[in-house]
Amino acid sequence: MKRIQIIGCSGAGKTTLAADLSAHLNIPWYSLDQLYWNPGWVLSEPEERTRRLQPVLGEDAWIIEGNYSETMPQRLRLVDTLVFLDLPPRIYIPRVIWRSLKYRGETRPHMPDGCPERFDFEFLHYVITFKSRKRAGLMSLFENFIGNKVHLTSRKMVADFLSTAA
Repeated sequence: MKRIQIIGCSGAGKTTLAADLSAHLNIPWYSLDQLYWNPGWVLSEPEERTRRLQPVLGEDAWIIEGNYSETMPQRLRLVDTLVFLDLPPRIYIPRVIWRSLKYRGETRPHMPDGCPERFDFEFLHYVITFKSRKRAGLMSLFENFIGNKVHLTSRKMVADFLSTAA
């Protein structure tokens, strides 16, 4: 595993898994949220997102966490391992709520400067409806990926994967 893409719902643990894998494998990891957002939660323009991503994709080894469909084809052409964090809503919905309360008004670690955590009903709706609206698309992408695929559906599977990844 030299080029790893981690996908899944917000709150599933993509950032935590990326950081842990990075430490185990000694390769850098990147958050698409950090690359794509500007201060004040202003999403950069598509051309800017592509420009920011290019140097990362040019590296020999990396872990990228995040979905962002418009640059997914670029990333998947280079990925050797696709990890789908497919945890149940009973895990990721409370995590998102807890995170928004814990970091309220502060910028979470591994998020862009100037993007303080906030409780946002639109985002909460996205997370609550993720399984019914977005999961099938990610599953199709995962199933059609040619390469090493890792489908993690429980916290135990995540822990087991990490223990064997080194």
